[in-house]
Amino acid sequence: MDKIIPVVVFKKVEERTEVLNALKNNGINCAEICFITDIRKDK
Repeated sequence: MDKIIPVVVFKKVEERTEVLNALKNNGINCAEICFITDIRKDK
């Protein structure tokens, strides 16, 4: 079986818990989070 790592982009910081919990609850226990939107960490 090939391994897949989902790439996650959040439009709002508040989305992170719900989205990451949904992935975890469905057997996906990792994700690539790209800080390239207006909510990136350095702002």
